[in-house]
Amino acid sequence: MFVVRRAPPPSMDASSRVLIIANPISGKRQGARAGTKATTTLRKYGFAVEVRLTERPVHARELAARARAEGFTHVVAVGGDGTLNEVCTGLHDARALEHVR
Repeated sequence: MFVVRRAPPPSMDASSRVLIIANPISGKRQGARAGTKATTTLRKYGFAVEVRLTERPVHARELAARARAEGFTHVVAVGGDGTLNEVCTGLHDARALEHVR
């Protein structure tokens, strides 16, 4: 798990809606806590943040695929390489990666 402790990127502003997809059993079952820390940091900068915990295999993919349709402008994956892979695949499935730079 990686934690970034610096200001959000310039592409984010106060109108950004952020979805954090967290795997609660990743990192010795610390994924939910890491998701909470990320939420606290982003809210400190004024962003609207929602956290969704994965409940089963492929759930992160499903959550990510629906994110854009639900109005989220940014998606954060909290977990290991499997969670990141599922989130990227879900965004790809939803054709939400066209705006990624």
